[in-house]
Amino acid sequence: MSRRSNRRRHVDLTLLAIVAALLGFGVISVYSSSYAYAQHLTGRGTYFFIHQIIWAALGLGAMIVAAVIDYGVWRRFAIPIMLVVLLLLGAVLMIPGELHGARRTLLHGHVQPSELAKVAMIIYIASWLASREKMLQDVRLGLVTFAVLL
Repeated sequence: MSRRSNRRRHVDLTLLAIVAALLGFGVISVYSSSYAYAQHLTGRGTYFFIHQIIWAALGLGAMIVAAVIDYGVWRRFAIPIMLVVLLLLGAVLMIPGELHGARRTLLHGHVQPSELAKVAMIIYIASWLASREKMLQDVRLGLVTFAVLL
């Protein structure tokens, strides 16, 4: 078995357990805090719970897809992803429309570019750190540059 295929098969069980615990705790919290309100609002106490389960399943699917994709692909597309997100953040300021008194979403509240920016920033910073590994060994040079980037 090659080193590359062995690396792909490795799963960090501790991290997976932490994600599962947080996800489970979040779903239970939504259920316990919204049952009465959902019952009053819709007649179904599990309304918000079911929606949370659906979004959790979609999130788990996205996590699996992101984990299966080779990190080199994320590294190759880090700058284009960042540019698209920056354009979306700029579009929020340019495209008229408010939701609940704030201009932070696109498509009538369905897309919030700031959430995409968090993921794009993680991908970009990981790529940036990987490409400057030797420079980061000098704490002053690496830390100052990294602080400016953030």
